[in-house]
Amino acid sequence: MWSSEGFSYLSTSEITLESGKPIAYLTTERSLSIFSTIYQPFNNVDASAEIVICGDAGRSVACFPSKLHPSPLILAPLVDRIRLPVDDALAGKTDIRTGTDYRGKNVVAAYSHIGATGLAFVSKVDTVDLYQPINFLLSRSLIVLCISLMIGILILRKVVGPLLDDIVKSETRASRSEKQLKETTENLPALIAYIDKEEKYQFANAYYQKFLKIDPKTMLGKTVLEMYGKKNYANMVAGIQTAMKGEAIQFERQQMVDGLLTHLSVSFTPDVADDGSISGIYVMALDITARKQAELKQAESEERLRTIADNLPAQIAYIDTQQRYLFVNAALAKFVGSDPEKMIGKLVSETRSSELYTFISPYIDQVLNGEWVRFQGQILYDGKILHYESNFVPARTEAGDINGFYSMTFDITDRVKVESIKNEFVSTVSHELRTPLTSINGALGLIISGVVGEVPAKVTDLMVIARRNVDRLIRLINDMLDIEKIESGNIVFDIQKHDLVSLIQNAMESSSSYAAQYRIWRPSPIYLLVKRSSLLC
Repeated sequence: MWSSEGFSYLSTSEITLESGKPIAYLTTERSLSIFSTIYQPFNNVDASAEIVICGDAGRSVACFPSKLHPSPLILAPLVDRIRLPVDDALAGKTDIRTGTDYRGKNVVAAYSHIGATGLAFVSKVDTVDLYQPINFLLSRSLIVLCISLMIGILILRKVVGPLLDDIVKSETRASRSEKQLKETTENLPALIAYIDKEEKYQFANAYYQKFLKIDPKTMLGKTVLEMYGKKNYANMVAGIQTAMKGEAIQFERQQMVDGLLTHLSVSFTPDVADDGSISGIYVMALDITARKQAELKQAESEERLRTIADNLPAQIAYIDTQQRYLFVNAALAKFVGSDPEKMIGKLVSETRSSELYTFISPYIDQVLNGEWVRFQGQILYDGKILHYESNFVPARTEAGDINGFYSMTFDITDRVKVESIKNEFVSTVSHELRTPLTSINGALGLIISGVVGEVPAKVTDLMVIARRNVDRLIRLINDMLDIEKIESGNIVFDIQKHDLVSLIQNAMESSSSYAAQYRIWRPSPIYLLVKRSSLLC
């Protein structure tokens, strides 16, 4: 190659597939500094002296610009002209002879073939100028011609030789890279292929043999339809047509392999030529069956969880830190008059009244600060007052950061009603029953004490028993009231030391009339079937 900076050697080699289709090109350039150094001085030796460097261009010969022809020179095929020194040089000869050059002038020329470059080196001068009467000029020209020939040979050995070695090494590296690329595609766990614009396979890697039990060599030259059949081809034809229009596309398809349903992720990438035309399609298909099965299992699991959540008597939701719904069950969606899918992504404030949101907003702040929250409230719904209880539980990442919260709300209207009835009953018992019992207890006390007159001893004993039972009823009522105190956390237990024998004796006396009715008598002595040593302290 010739430029304003001098001569350089440009070599291009291509990297191809087994089918012969090129997939990459390797270009190397090396400056021919010695050519450039001697080129101008030799041209200045005489008006007709010049150096010409030519190469074989098929049937014709192409030459670099020279002193006498400053533009690229294309010589006609040899059959249409006389044989020139450059033709002998291109034929591999090295010599000095007289002859005719491309101008038709008689010249004395020294020429040589430049090794494996395919170029010819010719230094020449017109015979008329060479045989001028001035012998000094003749001698100088001959010396220059010989020196030029020697320099040309030196160039072949010292410059072009290493250049060719570099080219060979570059081609070796390119071949090694091609081999590595092929080994990589052969060992990838994916179906990799190339189909031309006629949808015929030009390359298929070894994974076709392993995965589909198809010898990739048998695929070459066959169409996609021939290899896959009408049913499978129908799932791919739209993607192929899209890629042939210059658009990359990725899609999923299913195929039966060894009797099992297999899921594939397929990528079609168009092979766009320099002129913008589509030469073919690069194909890559990955087996995603395991991923699909995991997704199906997860979907089934999510469906089961949703079914459970939708059938629980509670309003369930998952809300992120921006207070947007990410999950809503059917009960909550029905309560707000929407569908679960439509509520996803909406803010809590968008689905609740301003009054209700103002009420629950402090609890939302608490749970987003990491606290478990439980609270109760009431709301007017469908013309009725409903009572509810809500539980907010913070959701955390593996690192412990808050990324939202779970909300579960129960309708406790019926429970509140039951509690109201219970409270009314306790109040009634407390006021309507305990008051007369207190009066009865006082009257019995007066009779026993003899204030109202003397009574028989047996009557007195019965009065004592009756009074004890009245005391028991009063204590029972007090116990019922204590339940209220326990629920409110205000109960106080009066625990004291008592004689066990006395307590048993009192219990027996209190039940003596009932025992007499059914003729139950206390045996004497009382025996206990027990291991004696176990009772000894």
